[in-house]
Amino acid sequence: MTSPQPDTEIRAELVRLTEGLDYYRAWWIAQLEATLPAGETLDLNTVVVPGSDFLDIYDQQSRKGARKQILEEVQSWYAHAANAIS
Repeated sequence: MTSPQPDTEIRAELVRLTEGLDYYRAWWIAQLEATLPAGETLDLNTVVVPGSDFLDIYDQQSRKGARKQILEEVQSWYAHAANAIS
């Protein structure tokens, strides 16, 4: 059985994954913008949220369980992004 991760390790992993999500978000926005008709703008609310949003939510949590849950959500998004790119 693995020992629980300290908050610093969880946050470091979250930072690493959110950086990857930000690359995916930028790529996805570019893909969507390339298909927009002239003169239309993209609704950014339909795109993956910026990684900083996940970090802000994480930093506002006081319970370790809630922080771990945020990391798991980001890991899920990261897996989705990897599938979309490949």
